[in-house]
Amino acid sequence: MPKHYSRKFWIVYWSVSIVFLASFWALLQLRNRPLKTTNSVINYLPLDFSQKTQLKSVAYLADYFRRHDNQEKTFMLLFQNDMELRPGGGYIGSFGILKIKNGKIEELQTHDLSNFDGRIPSNIKPPYPIEQILHINAWKLRDSNWSPDFSENAKKAVYFYHLGKGEEKFSGVIAINTNVLKSFLQVVGPVKIKGYPGVYKSDNATLNLEYQVEKGYVQQGIQAGDRKSVM
Repeated sequence: MPKHYSRKFWIVYWSVSIVFLASFWALLQLRNRPLKTTNSVINYLPLDFSQKTQLKSVAYLADYFRRHDNQEKTFMLLFQNDMELRPGGGYIGSFGILKIKNGKIEELQTHDLSNFDGRIPSNIKPPYPIEQILHINAWKLRDSNWSPDFSENAKKAVYFYHLGKGEEKFSGVIAINTNVLKSFLQVVGPVKIKGYPGVYKSDNATLNLEYQVEKGYVQQGIQAGDRKSVM
């Protein structure tokens, strides 16, 4: 005997279906469209104002990074460890230099700040809390993110980079916390890094990296200056 559904069921069913189809249509429209068109499509999505604002921000960044203008863009990447808190997001143990052209990665370098900070003069007095609480006498790139204002931290990081005789001119600065790694691994699944033991999963990657750069490298015969190459 065929099953009969209530009127409430059909109202919910068609409402969900319409929302799903509308979202799917919108995503199709987002592909290869100018930013202005993308934002217009986002306005019609069944999302609240905050979600639309976040999605527009993502769309803007995607448009910027995928832009085909034959211009190379260079970004400073700050790898912040939120297990060692700082007002800007976490202790900066290493940084990267990312070069992009026409939507493709041209080059990616990573640098251990244990090495790079040695090139920065030790005569810059740090903010009072850093000096008194963390007992740090010289302010350098690894502690540059002392402000809750990211724009200030970005300027300070670039300042210390050039003070250490870095020669790149940056188009922008991007801070990456450990949550980004966790989210990435939740999407792509477990990852094994060539030349390093173990498997990095979303639930253990942060602790495994912490162990690798603090203790694991010694057992593997890796020089202290190269211990963060795993990044």
